[in-house]
Amino acid sequence: MSRLIDLTGQKFGRLTVVGFAFIRKGQTYWNCLCDCGNLKTINGMSLRSSQTKSCGCFRKEKMADLRKKHGFRYSRIYGIWKGIKTRCGNPNRRDYQSYGGRGIKICKDLERFQPFYDWALSNGYADDLSIDRIDNDKGYSPDNCRWATAKEQSINRRNVALLLFNGKTQCVTDWAKELGLEYKTVFARIKRGWSLEQSLGLLKKKEAII
Repeated sequence: MSRLIDLTGQKFGRLTVVGFAFIRKGQTYWNCLCDCGNLKTINGMSLRSSQTKSCGCFRKEKMADLRKKHGFRYSRIYGIWKGIKTRCGNPNRRDYQSYGGRGIKICKDLERFQPFYDWALSNGYADDLSIDRIDNDKGYSPDNCRWATAKEQSINRRNVALLLFNGKTQCVTDWAKELGLEYKTVFARIKRGWSLEQSLGLLKKKEAII
């Protein structure tokens, strides 16, 4: 068993470790006193990785500042959430057919704004980033969404380019799934000028490592 590293007295963000709490499933937990006065038990790994920096008061303060400044209704993050809701659920919206019309939905965990807001702030939201679905054939859920730059989004969108092979047309993502390949690998091969057969791994030939 590895030696326990005592974090007592150390400070992480607004949290000061005041003592050991317990070990659960191999993870060490510590009692922490927040600058706001609250006592909370935190996973040691979350402390050391700076994933947790307060008892939750920082997020509440940020939310209060946002409300005080202009209200959520006029905030950028609210507009993003509202946009997702409407393009997935409003048939009268122009782009509905590209989203709700083809089965793209927002998961129950993000249907309400508060959970969406909490998830966004905990997963890298910034004013210069936009929400991006990792797999364009899946909906809006925590495990399929990220906050990405315009460049990253454009690269992801290009994987939906349609490829015609043996009379069958599919996007890169679907071809990759069907053949057990990573879509990024297929896309990279196409960019390097490989033939369609080589890109899809259908040509038995020594291939370069990407």
